[in-house]
Amino acid sequence: MQGGNFIGLMCSFVNKKLDFSAISVTDASVFLFDRKVFEQIIIENGDFALYIVKLISELTNAVVHSLIKLTHKNVNGAIATILLDLYSLYNLNSFTLPFNRTEMANALGYSKESIINTLSEFNRDGILEISGKKIIIKDLDKLISISLNG
Repeated sequence: MQGGNFIGLMCSFVNKKLDFSAISVTDASVFLFDRKVFEQIIIENGDFALYIVKLISELTNAVVHSLIKLTHKNVNGAIATILLDLYSLYNLNSFTLPFNRTEMANALGYSKESIINTLSEFNRDGILEISGKKIIIKDLDKLISISLNG
């Protein structure tokens, strides 16, 4: 088992409830704990408090860079980037998308039709082989190029 992550850590001290939800794209265990307990540990343990501040900073930095990276891409580049992220996560050329076309469109800020058309174009051009949610990356170099330049 790898080290864990804090879901919602960046927002946990802003509101009493989180403003978003999360889904895991790999098998995961979830541990919930009372916010008051978490706050008490921070108050009592300076090393832990410093660790949390650094972690929040790292997470915020990563999110900002990811958002900037995706918002400066066209739909082809954004989809290629997401597919490469999944390729890297699974370490496989073949995987099942953990979300549907509508969810992908909402996450990337494009219409469902744009997502469908772009995936169809990638399939037609031999970059991907697509069957429902099943993706096979056929031309990794081309997908990387689209991600970098799109």
